[in-house]
Amino acid sequence: MIDLQALKAQLKLLGHNLPDSQVVAILKEMNIDFEGTAGEPAAGEEHDDVEEEPGVLLGASTRSFVSRASTRGTKTGTKKVDRVQRYQELQQEWSQNRFLKQAGGATRSTARKPVNFHNYFASLHAAEEVERKRMLRETREKTKKVLATATEAPTANRRDGLRWQTRMRLKAQE
Repeated sequence: MIDLQALKAQLKLLGHNLPDSQVVAILKEMNIDFEGTAGEPAAGEEHDDVEEEPGVLLGASTRSFVSRASTRGTKTGTKKVDRVQRYQELQQEWSQNRFLKQAGGATRSTARKPVNFHNYFASLHAAEEVERKRMLRETREKTKKVLATATEAPTANRRDGLRWQTRMRLKAQE
């Protein structure tokens, strides 16, 4: 036997402020014996909103408190999809719906010609390679023109004597 007032106090602690009439209806639905004020409204509460039909959910606050297997479904997980049936349904919808017929029909567009993507990308890469070689050749020609005006090569004036003197001075300082 469950004491109705003790159960109501525990529900209030959990944050469920249910009237006695709803608690009684829930206990009756679950076939639980209880003792206390058998469905009599407490002070300030009305007793008109609860119907005692089995299988009827009483409210959002009740759902979090009552977890019965009958309120949930028997299957768990996602629903399996029959792909063949789904395909047939979609085909039927596309053939019957006037808007969908116009959108994908032959009246608005032509069939796309098959493209050999390998040949397309091979020619694209070949064109890029030719452009890269042309740019390299032009850059080298510009460099040759700039360097052709120089009378001496950068390595012609090595200044070995100055290097030797600097090295000797650094050695003498150590």
